[in-house]
Amino acid sequence: MKNRPPHSTFYILHSASAFTLIELLIVIGIIITLAVFGIGSYSAARQNMTLDLETDRIVALLHTLREQSRTSPKCAGITFEKGKMPTKIEAKYQNSKQKCAAKVNVSDVNLSPEIILSALQLDDMDRDVFSVLFVPPHGEAEFMPESSSAQLTLSIKSKNYLSRNIFINRISGKIEKN
Repeated sequence: MKNRPPHSTFYILHSASAFTLIELLIVIGIIITLAVFGIGSYSAARQNMTLDLETDRIVALLHTLREQSRTSPKCAGITFEKGKMPTKIEAKYQNSKQKCAAKVNVSDVNLSPEIILSALQLDDMDRDVFSVLFVPPHGEAEFMPESSSAQLTLSIKSKNYLSRNIFINRISGKIEKN
C-alpha cells in the first residue's frame, strides 16, 4: 500500500476533528444569552425613543398653537388630564377684554398608546387637570387654573421610571423639555 500524501482528500476527510456535543451546547447557550439581552435592550431603547418622540411632538404642537394664535383670530391650546391623552382646544377670539369665546372645539391629540401623563404640577402643586390656551394677537399663554408655570411629566404606562418633563412658563413664554 502506498502512503498517501497529507493533502489528499481521503486524508483530510478522516483526519478532521468535530465539535463535541458539550461544545455545541455551550455555544448555543451563549448565543441564546446574547439574544435575550439584545431583545431586552432593544425594547428599552424603543420605549425611550417613543417617549422622546412623543414629548417632542407635544412641545412642537404647543409652539405651533402659539404661532397659530398669533396669525389667526382663534385661541388655541391643549388640555392635559392626569392619566389621559391630551386634547387640543380651539375657540374664537372675541376681543381684548372677553378674550376667547365660551364655545370650545375639542379634538384628540393622538399620541402613542404607551404614553401617559403621569404627573402634573402648577407652581409646584400637584393637579389633575390643566389647560394652556394661547390668546391672539400676541400668543400670550393663559393657564387654567391660574398659575405662572407648569411641569408636565410624560411616562411609559408600564414603566413609570421612564419619563420626560415638559416645562411651560406663562410669564416668559418658554416651552421646553427636559
